[in-house]
Parts: sequence; structure tokens; C-alpha cells
Amino acid sequence: MSEDVVESRLNWRKSAAIVMATFGTVMGAAALVGDWSTVTWYDGRIAPAWSVSKLEGFGVMYMVALIVMVALTAGTLFLWADMRALGLVAGISAILLLSCMAKALPNSQVFEISSSGATLPQTLGWGIYAAFAGFAALTAALVLLPKARPQQGRP
Repeated sequence: MSEDVVESRLNWRKSAAIVMATFGTVMGAAALVGDWSTVTWYDGRIAPAWSVSKLEGFGVMYMVALIVMVALTAGTLFLWADMRALGLVAGISAILLLSCMAKALPNSQVFEISSSGATLPQTLGWGIYAAFAGFAALTAALVLLPKARPQQGRP
């Protein structure tokens, strides 16, 4: 292949990675304000039950993971391509953390109506889905990036 074709493919992959990273950052930020769990009342109304601010330890872990992942992705895109492996590990770890949170949220609190023992169903809200999409997009951006090429004069 000619050098121009190779360079064109690398530019396309980097452009796609920047778009994915931007989308991931926006979705991660949207998850900060979204409802992570909702309760459905008997008359069909849906009310938020949990958000990042109510998750205490899990919320702090999510915010730290988001900041680290955005920093690693941006650093890999624009500064040091050698950070790619660390970013992939952080992205996969964050997705596993979110999976644990998604499993725990609907079972974390039972909403009872007075003393009758009737409970309200609790489901996952759009915030946790936005968080999954954000971390998946940030991780995909790192996968799309071409591998770092050794620089001249570097061992």
C-alpha cells in the first residue's frame, strides 16, 4: 500500500475515535443528572428513586471513574498513545462496576405503601443506560485508535 492510503486510514480512525470520545463524554455527563432507578406508582406515574447524588459511595466511584476515563482517553488521543492499554483496562473496569451497580440498584430499596405490605416496582432509569453508553463509547474510541508507532530515535 502506498503511504498516502495508510495515512488516510489512520486519519479516518483517529477522526472516528474523536467522535466516539466526544459522544462518550457527553453521555457520561448526562448520566450525572439522569435517573438511575425509577419507581412506578400504581396509577402509572414514574418517579425517580435514585440518581448519582443519592448513590453515595457508588456515585463517587462513578464520578472518579468517569474523570479518569475521560482523562485517559483525551491523553491517548492527543498526547501519549502509550496510555491506550491503561485506558482499555479502566474502561472495562468501569463497565464491570456499572454492571454491579445495575444489578444492585433495583434490589437496594423496597418501597412499601403504609403497613399493607404492598410494594412498588423499581426499574433502572435512563441515567444508568447513558453511563453504559458513555463508557462503551470511550472504550470504543480507544479501540479505534491506531497503535502507537515508534518514533524516530526512540528505542
